[in-house]
Amino acid sequence: MVTTFMVPVAMFGWPPLVLLLFAKLPPRRAALIGFLAGWIFLPMADYPIHGLPDYNKMLAVCGSVLLAVLLFDFRGLISLRPAWIDLPILIFCISPFFSAMAGGLGAHEGVSVIFSQSVTWGVPWVVGALYFRNLSGLRELAAGIFVAGLIYIPLCWLEIAFGPKLHLWIYGFAQGDLSRSAMRFGGWRPMVFLDSGLAVAAWMAAASVIGFWISRAHIFPAVNGAGTAWLAAFLAFTTLWLKSVNGWVFLFLGIVLLMTAWRWRTRLLLYGAILLVLVYVSASAAGVLSRQDVIPALAGLLNSARAKSVDYRFLNEDVIARNAREHPLLGWGRTAAVFEDRKHEILPYEDHTVKAYAVVDSLWIGVFAAFGAVGLAGLFGSLLAPVTLWAWRFPPVGWLDGKIAPAAALAVTLLLYTVDDLANGFLNPVFLLIAGGLAHCIAEPRIEPLPGKLRYDGSA
Repeated sequence: MVTTFMVPVAMFGWPPLVLLLFAKLPPRRAALIGFLAGWIFLPMADYPIHGLPDYNKMLAVCGSVLLAVLLFDFRGLISLRPAWIDLPILIFCISPFFSAMAGGLGAHEGVSVIFSQSVTWGVPWVVGALYFRNLSGLRELAAGIFVAGLIYIPLCWLEIAFGPKLHLWIYGFAQGDLSRSAMRFGGWRPMVFLDSGLAVAAWMAAASVIGFWISRAHIFPAVNGAGTAWLAAFLAFTTLWLKSVNGWVFLFLGIVLLMTAWRWRTRLLLYGAILLVLVYVSASAAGVLSRQDVIPALAGLLNSARAKSVDYRFLNEDVIARNAREHPLLGWGRTAAVFEDRKHEILPYEDHTVKAYAVVDSLWIGVFAAFGAVGLAGLFGSLLAPVTLWAWRFPPVGWLDGKIAPAAALAVTLLLYTVDDLANGFLNPVFLLIAGGLAHCIAEPRIEPLPGKLRYDGSA
């Protein structure tokens, strides 16, 4: 792989830059910039280190912020009180050790996977709990994601016109096989500096949903003379032109969930979506859901290529789930299977006459195969419990209140990220910032009370 000098400059220059941010800015603002800017601009590069985890984008982003917190805000960190709602993320970070041991992979692999899980999931959760655990913190987080989405607009349109070339031009290599993933619906699908066009679509859709809701709440009346509503509309328009079905679904469902919950003063649709996620995963993992019956209906909604893609995903999920059910509680362990270049776990199977490999596309099936039902409980507990309990504490009648609206949009985007991971497997630590912030907004209610005009029973 040929790279430019910008790769080591960005990857090894990022930690000292984050330290400088913490030295010059309030910790919350520095942490927010460290996560957002690092994730949307650093290259998809890996530096192998013998005997240690690779130094990659995830470690650069999460590790740099953690180091800065330890050096500049250690008192704040040790003042953070563990809460009962931290239990799912704790399970998700620690249980893979027992999966490794049960699978005969050894203590070294067990410790390695704890480190990986803690960096990828635990660190952003803790940073979210530390800096975004109240309504004002969640407001700043929502504003940051919205601004990050706006920054990506010209970069997306550049790649819509010329193809996903920015990563190649600046860092000297492309994120993957562009001939297979870059063309959709007769045009280019941007990848910018994320690992796929699907990840970009979900990111822009999340920023669009947040922008739509904060513009409805009239929180930020103008940005450089442009109304927030117009900026949110342009962001949503860009999301539509990214040519990714997951982005379209994310955007549509986000607006529908927010509008119906607020207008009808009910959490039922939100809770219904959460229940469907849990039922789908449970039924799929148990082998009682036959998804092949869905393909003819999807073929009528999508073109034949997209329908075949969904059919291929379902086939692979069925194969992996069948293998995973042999070790249903703790799974096979992270490295019990052959790895692809993107380091997604895959499991062998016999397909009539030919031996092949089932490819992991969705996050949930990879977790089930590697870490079993315990891992799944930790994953979905971390992502869905904050949304469920936050929505219960803050009734929809107040979701357009200036203090609550940003957090409401964040809760819905976290739910939709979870829905998206039923089909896709990309990781984004910013959504774990949201989860940690929402979780501790519930667990520590005295930090910031509800606005005076709202009561816990939901009346106004």
